[in-house]
Amino acid sequence: MSGLLRLFPNPTFRSVGIPLGLDHPEQARLGVYDLQGRELVRIFSGSLIPGQRDFIWDGSDAAARPVAAGVYRVRYEGTRSGVRVGRVVVLR
Repeated sequence: MSGLLRLFPNPTFRSVGIPLGLDHPEQARLGVYDLQGRELVRIFSGSLIPGQRDFIWDGSDAAARPVAAGVYRVRYEGTRSGVRVGRVVVLR
């Protein structure tokens, strides 16, 4: 199930929703990265059960500081569903 993440709203001034639908339980990690590949914040890391999950990124880094305007990558890695990536544009 590798592919793109649908993120909304995009572009955003504040937070962005990250909906995920899972068919199987899996270990997963969800994070936000800058364009140089540095992880800014880890949104989730752990076990997920099947079903719909809706995560939210509030537009801040790991130290709770708002990120600068720009383009960021949201990356989901699941043991069964693989890697899914989305891009979000943050406006300030």
